[in-house]
Amino acid sequence: MNRLYDTFLKQHGHINNQTNRRLFLDDTEAQLLQALEFDYDKGISKAVAEKEGIDPREPSAVKADIFKRRVAFPPQDFMTVTTAKDALLASLNYRGRVDGNYMAEVYDKSVEDIIKELGDVVFDDPQTGIVTADDYLSGDVKTKLAVAIAAAQDDVKFKRNVEALDKVIPKDKKPSEISVSIGAAFIPDELYCQFIKHISGGDSTLTYIKTTGQWLINFSGQADPALNTGKFGTSDLSAQELLHLSMLGRGAVVKKTTRNADGSTTTVLLEKETEAAREKQNAIKDEWKKWLWSDAERADKIATIYNDKMNRIVARQFDGSHLTFPGMNPAINLLEHQKNGVWRGLQSYQVLYDHVVGAGKTFEMATLAMEMRRLGIARKPLFVVP
Repeated sequence: MNRLYDTFLKQHGHINNQTNRRLFLDDTEAQLLQALEFDYDKGISKAVAEKEGIDPREPSAVKADIFKRRVAFPPQDFMTVTTAKDALLASLNYRGRVDGNYMAEVYDKSVEDIIKELGDVVFDDPQTGIVTADDYLSGDVKTKLAVAIAAAQDDVKFKRNVEALDKVIPKDKKPSEISVSIGAAFIPDELYCQFIKHISGGDSTLTYIKTTGQWLINFSGQADPALNTGKFGTSDLSAQELLHLSMLGRGAVVKKTTRNADGSTTTVLLEKETEAAREKQNAIKDEWKKWLWSDAERADKIATIYNDKMNRIVARQFDGSHLTFPGMNPAINLLEHQKNGVWRGLQSYQVLYDHVVGAGKTFEMATLAMEMRRLGIARKPLFVVP
């Protein structure tokens, strides 16, 4: 290859000179050839040098690494397997998941014997099959516990699942440890209706739209002006309107629209009125926090609902230390956090890399994309870079 390149250089000049680049314009693989040279310098001819009063310089370029050493390596799809844990690591590395049949193939033992040898490293999920402990003992563990309890009634082997899950169930939070923003979806409709009555004197019915995450409120009955447009509202925005805005996560804005002589309209922001409305809106939010926990029975009810519906998730810790990245350039060595990030993407199928500048996001993303393609998880991985 060096000989062919040197011959071409003597006869036609550098691949990246202007003449050769023009000749390769219609070649779809021209960039592969141009990549054989680094730091191309077109040089300075004698005529130009004399005119500019500078020294002439011959064209130059640095040969790519492929001229000096091997840059492509065949994937080493092999790991020495002498234990069940080795078989598990091989399965995670070459299959991206716990594959019992693959482990039995590389370890030459039955799946049952391998699982038994692995012990608490893996669990038999009644719904999905064999998974790693970090996967099984994370996520919605309360639902998993309920499933495990039901499964254990038919098969005693799932009792270990029940015992393990019971140890990681999040501890119930007390009312004093719970923060509930106004508009939280887990709060029952009747409590919101009671609060609306408290701040406006009027009645209401609520409907929560899960698909949009929004509350629809129908106000009825006669509101108390002293509350609705006095203590918790203004003449521009009532307490009921301000509450609805708060539940939608919107700030209060007061505008005035006037019609011009030509029939067009002009809308302006009323700053003083807006400021007054937002003060009332903040007062409603403060009142919500006080009112919510002021009654012991109501506080206990909310705490029970919160612990049942919200306090059931255990975050998974992703450990990518087992990854070997078959086919990767051996000159590239990912750091621990990069391996963990790649493993998270392989397990979650979606991931946000919120690293600082210089942490290695580019290598991380490129590695994840290639691993997803190698494992058949995705054909065209998509990355969005802000």
